[in-house]
Amino acid sequence: MTESRAIQAAAKLMNVSERSVRHARYVRQHGIPELEQMIMAGALRLSAAAMLAEETPERQREVIATTPPRKIRALLTRERSANLPEPEPCPHCNGTGRKTRETP
Repeated sequence: MTESRAIQAAAKLMNVSERSVRHARYVRQHGIPELEQMIMAGALRLSAAAMLAEETPERQREVIATTPPRKIRALLTRERSANLPEPEPCPHCNGTGRKTRETP
């Protein structure tokens, strides 16, 4: 059975989405044990745990220790968007949002 079919079968068996199965597998492979415990206790959503599992184990422990569970996803999203580079201004509008007139 291919990995994709196994995920489909697991999702159908547990009556959850395939994304949830992928998240759970990722958390189990890359997350610290506390993440799984928090999910099982209902304190942390699976999608937030999957985001946190992308971090190093040290960072995972730090976030769990300093951030309320319901705020973890927002914290990670805010941190990631702050680390994105500034977009280049549009060459057609020079960053103004309006098209410039083309001169003949």
